[in-house]
Amino acid sequence: MCTKVAVKQQYLHFSSSPSSSSASSSSSSASYLLFSSDVAKLVAGIGDKMGLFFQYTSTFVTGIIIAFVYSWKLALVMTSVSPLIAMAGMVMAKVRKTRRNGQLIGDALY
Repeated sequence: MCTKVAVKQQYLHFSSSPSSSSASSSSSSASYLLFSSDVAKLVAGIGDKMGLFFQYTSTFVTGIIIAFVYSWKLALVMTSVSPLIAMAGMVMAKVRKTRRNGQLIGDALY
């Protein structure tokens, strides 16, 4: 919610500046309605993703801390192997994306 307010305040600050040509060419209510719909799209796009990012990051960090407390040797081995696991996941995602794009192109041709 505070993101929406901050974005609106910045927009109103920049739209009221004398160098802005859009403020003089259109009515303020029309531009405000247009901007409100853009802010709603922005918040809908990143609203849940930001919360999930913080949740997953804190879960990961907490898990690493607990692992080092209970069995530091095993946690050290897993920590050293985790970059390889992450790279394998990135390769799998890339392969999946290229296959999906190839299927979409094949479906469009036939």
